[in-house]
Amino acid sequence: MASDVKISRKEQRHTKSRERRAARMQALSDEQRLQIREMRKLGFAPRKGAPTQKHFERYTAFVEA
Repeated sequence: MASDVKISRKEQRHTKSRERRAARMQALSDEQRLQIREMRKLGFAPRKGAPTQKHFERYTAFVEA
């Protein structure tokens, strides 16, 4: 019984995670995707996950310099 609850909770977490990821990708415009891709190429953003405000600040300082 307890294992069924754990499996159910794990599936719920995975489902919510997938929904959040899909919502984030829909919210991003093409320009933003290109900017994030460029940031990742230059090493200013993590390869996986969403960049933080600090990542954007470092990238803009680099571009302006």
